[in-house]
Amino acid sequence: MRSFHLKTATISILLMITVQCVGQTINAALDKTYRQARSQYDRGNFQNASELYLNLIEKEPNSFLYNYELGLLFFYELNDKKQSITYLKVALENMQDTVIDVFNYLGQAYQANLEYDKAIEMFQNYSAIPPKPGVIKISMKRYIQQCMEEKEKINKIQEQRGTVSENGMQVINAGPIVNSEFGDIAPRPTNTGSLIITSARDFDYQFDVYVNKPYLVSKGSNGLYSDISRMADANYSGLVFDPEWHLIVTGFTPDFGKVLYTYEEQIYFREGSPNDKVDPIKLPKEINIAKQHSSATISTDGMRMVFSLFDRKLKCWDLYISTKSNDGAWRKAEKLEKLSSSSDERYPFFSADGYTLYFSSTGFNTTGGFDIFKSTLQPNNEWSEPEKLPAPINSPENDIWFSITSDGKKGFFSSDRQGGFGQLDIYEVNF
Repeated sequence: MRSFHLKTATISILLMITVQCVGQTINAALDKTYRQARSQYDRGNFQNASELYLNLIEKEPNSFLYNYELGLLFFYELNDKKQSITYLKVALENMQDTVIDVFNYLGQAYQANLEYDKAIEMFQNYSAIPPKPGVIKISMKRYIQQCMEEKEKINKIQEQRGTVSENGMQVINAGPIVNSEFGDIAPRPTNTGSLIITSARDFDYQFDVYVNKPYLVSKGSNGLYSDISRMADANYSGLVFDPEWHLIVTGFTPDFGKVLYTYEEQIYFREGSPNDKVDPIKLPKEINIAKQHSSATISTDGMRMVFSLFDRKLKCWDLYISTKSNDGAWRKAEKLEKLSSSSDERYPFFSADGYTLYFSSTGFNTTGGFDIFKSTLQPNNEWSEPEKLPAPINSPENDIWFSITSDGKKGFFSSDRQGGFGQLDIYEVNF
């Protein structure tokens, strides 16, 4: 629990509260609500605390104290820097005695919201204010440099998009709407043009961890990604059976009638209309053979499943396949020996026709780290020798979680190659 954030920040303004309250009638009811808000915060009930702060701001909309502390609550504990902007701006406008941290927090919030020019202005304002006795200032050079670099990345992405039709196959970073400073993985295109991804950008303050959750990315009228929302709060929300904990949507049929998940390192399966209330089931031991499973994919007809599991004896990840029997049960999974090396094979994905399987491996003479491979199912029901996809899809870094649209014109994958926005970024491939 990170309760020191608000407490530490509040100490820095205690000396100016008296100044703020000059000419302002102290309201006993407001004081009681404020103490309740702080009490809820100290107990880790951050959502309750935010609601109490909102009640305070409704009655005193120009209060520096209430807006500043609520802004910090959103900034840190609720991990919603975009929402914190509203309150930090009001705090800045109503600051009667300079609290330089406001500029720092507001600058970082603007940066997280991709408003880089505003962020740089805030960082410069912070730098220009002389520190008070006993106050330690931090350098803003790193933040300003980050903003400038991220602006340059966005400009480069826009330039690349403008030359896609001229240059043939091209790999482009999906951009800052899709990608965050954290790990963004498992891109899965839908038939409506949206993209389902998994991101660790959501912080769980109770367990003090960033949680992998599924997100839906939509495009605007210009064809560019313009909006990202948690799937639990957007379309296909019925597919999210645990919105609060680690959940990866790894595969689905085009109509979402069949969906595969990785949850608690096991494979779960949901079958039914996406509009119906259907609880997924943990697949039986014929599928969940081991203690650790990382991902699974399902063919368009819903009859074949390929997944990756960790073999504790061999100490590596391998691919397994299972098919459905006539009674609808999944047969005991078998190892895909043709697609197995002495290293790791993970993150499988079926093409739309179900005859090409994409996966990542650290074996088969990789360029470096994980590389992306494909194999085709032959008429004799054997898989072809793994074929490494060309550069620039593969790089000296880790390239994982490949997927491809049903028309074969666009692919997606995650990579930790240099030049991204976070730990793992999602890239799109235009063929």
